[in-house]
Amino acid sequence: MKKKVLIAEKIHSSGLNLLKEKVDLHELYNPSYEELIRNVYDKEAIIVRGAVGINKEIIDNAPELKVIGVGAIGTNHIDVAYAKEKGIEVYNVPAGSTYAVPELTIGLMITVARKIVPAYHSVLEGEWDKHTYQGRQLKDKALGIIALGKIGSRVAKLAQAFDMNVIAFDPYVKPELAKEVGVKLVDIDTLCERADVISIHAPLTEDTRDLINEERIKKMKPGVIILNMGRGGILNEDAAYRAIKEGRIYGLGLDVMEKEPPGKSRLFELENVVVTPHIGAATDESQQVIALEIAEKVLKALNLM
Repeated sequence: MKKKVLIAEKIHSSGLNLLKEKVDLHELYNPSYEELIRNVYDKEAIIVRGAVGINKEIIDNAPELKVIGVGAIGTNHIDVAYAKEKGIEVYNVPAGSTYAVPELTIGLMITVARKIVPAYHSVLEGEWDKHTYQGRQLKDKALGIIALGKIGSRVAKLAQAFDMNVIAFDPYVKPELAKEVGVKLVDIDTLCERADVISIHAPLTEDTRDLINEERIKKMKPGVIILNMGRGGILNEDAAYRAIKEGRIYGLGLDVMEKEPPGKSRLFELENVVVTPHIGAATDESQQVIALEIAEKVLKALNLM
């Protein structure tokens, strides 16, 4: 008899087809909480991405559960500590979006710096104004990266191609590793004081929650650009809103928000705020890698590969 696996969010066919070959796969996409509770009791593995959370109650209702696969980088929606306490392995895919997220980061950086979105909207309204939407170039600007992992390091390399000077804050990275990618490590307050553009790539933890808050925004250069590509909750959106209204922040590029979906946010009222719906990893190539890797990790944990 094949082992039973529940998948609660869609993944690329590369991983889905591999799972179907090896296990009895129960596809229950975007279930309600009650549906999830009812369907985990006999499953040895559960696969999610970023929208479906796994908490203590779900784990307690899954006595056969051996592994949780997360087809994403972040695991803040999984009770990892309790899973480990119960002997359940939790796997994610930290390298699946190593190229996709940095490319979107640079895209948002240029979009905000050059005021592309408001300029585009003005053209749609019949205007052809070459002077109102004067932006900034990236050359010789200081980029401050928060979290210099695989994604942050790739962002650094791409930014250096624009002749940007890159600094980073990451307490877990050794200076010699930062030096290999041409980046100088600094503390978080120094980064806030020196950077013309700040790009966030950290996971949401107790240490990073509200990291970019009112106090740190006040330390930043007037006219700073802030990008959040990591997780909502790291950037205090209320503080950012006030700073934009006061002219202290030039613009925001956000792929993540404190609440997803955000509904109506005051930030959407502001001209040079560009928001994308958490699509950092949303490329065909990236999704194929993520799906295949998480499928393989789950199958190996079940001794099926």
